[in-house]
Amino acid sequence: MSRALPAGALRLLHVSDVHFGLPAVLTQIAAVERIVATEPVDAIIVSGDVSQRARIGEFQAARRWLDRLAEHARVFVVPGNHDTQWWEAPLGIGDVRRLHRKYRAWVHDDLEPVLRIEAATTRADGTRAAATLVGVLSAQGIRLATLTTNPRHLSVIGLVRDAQWARVTERMRAAPEEDLRIVVLHHNLRRGRLSNRWGLRHGETSLRAVAATGVDLACCGHDHEEQVVQLTTDETGDATRRPIVSCAGTISTRSRGHRASSINDLVVDRDRVDVAIRTWDGVTFAPAEPVSFARRHRA
Repeated sequence: MSRALPAGALRLLHVSDVHFGLPAVLTQIAAVERIVATEPVDAIIVSGDVSQRARIGEFQAARRWLDRLAEHARVFVVPGNHDTQWWEAPLGIGDVRRLHRKYRAWVHDDLEPVLRIEAATTRADGTRAAATLVGVLSAQGIRLATLTTNPRHLSVIGLVRDAQWARVTERMRAAPEEDLRIVVLHHNLRRGRLSNRWGLRHGETSLRAVAATGVDLACCGHDHEEQVVQLTTDETGDATRRPIVSCAGTISTRSRGHRASSINDLVVDRDRVDVAIRTWDGVTFAPAEPVSFARRHRA
């Protein structure tokens, strides 16, 4: 059984790296549907890589799955590097709009969506938790700015430009004061513990950039290993801005280190955010005790 949801609290299910195609695990995909159908969930965050090879059939399967989820809760999705047809415009040569033409056609036309959601129930005083979600496109194919000396980074490493972070800042400032501010991108913000790799081209700089936007929570994936932490002052350069990072694992056969697949279960209440890593036990993503983080309230 899942933990009881407090009145007025907001429930988010964070899923990533489904990889429709050969790596997809249909029993795990169906298990996510059962959770959403049987437990109170306000929104499902899908932080990229719904496909494996950016093929039409994979996107069609993803679309059907997202539609089934949407029967029970709002769905918020951004593209990942596997959803990006980098060969359509290598090094930015050609029409870069073609990089995501299949994703736009079958998943979502907006690559950097914005959504505001409120809890389905109210507290005794009539208030309810709310959140503003802002998507960021980090999967930009092969560009000059993504090139490194490591050939394994080709088409894999992510990039968020200064103008994109500025746009996030603007959108977060426009959010109601009481909202939890959430940014969603595909690539892992922190260095992977098993992979020892940054998801973004400018990893350490990006930690400071995301904190400077004023977000409270960042949802990402890509590394295929779960990681839930609060950024340190050393990472952000600002003791008052230390976002929580929810990096979801994968629900596919590609989990790093042969770990069990997992999803992240988030509950947003008045004074805290609880994040539980639900691990695949062969039948379902089992409920788990959450880690609690105090919310930063704005004056």
